[in-house]
Amino acid sequence: MYYIYHIPDIKIGCTTEPERRVKRQGYKDYHILEVHSDIDIASKRERELQKEYGYRVDKAPYSHNYQQRVKNSKFAYLGGIKVVKQKLGFHGATKEQRSEWGRLGGFATPPQKGEKNGGSKLTEQDVLNIRKQYTPYCRTYGSTALAQKFGVDTTTIWQIVTRKTWKHL
Repeated sequence: MYYIYHIPDIKIGCTTEPERRVKRQGYKDYHILEVHSDIDIASKRERELQKEYGYRVDKAPYSHNYQQRVKNSKFAYLGGIKVVKQKLGFHGATKEQRSEWGRLGGFATPPQKGEKNGGSKLTEQDVLNIRKQYTPYCRTYGSTALAQKFGVDTTTIWQIVTRKTWKHL
């Protein structure tokens, strides 16, 4: 649940743990204005209430800040359970928690290799051709020429040839 809390004459904020958040900010007195189960609705309402009460309105919605914290943290709290994030997913997390983490910007599945990676400019066949054609210091088949031909940087050609990348081929 996402709680929109009010510290009188100070601020309006949004959090999943209001008592802990208010205490960490150095305050004791607060009250809950609204409770939401949807982070996007809570984020929107928080900013509306900040404006309505005359407080400074947050530049970024709570949902954006929350997603950044989840993405950059070593641990995550999903469903009230603290779980350790790892590159290949969570240890000690349920399928639903991993799915939620993925929705918030984590890696619910292992990173993909080769052309299955969405950021790849090259296909597996391109990589094999680069390795076959590469000739050091050659104007036609050197790293500069191959980089121009395949639309990548010369460093990429060097990493392919030395098998620093595309190791699985």
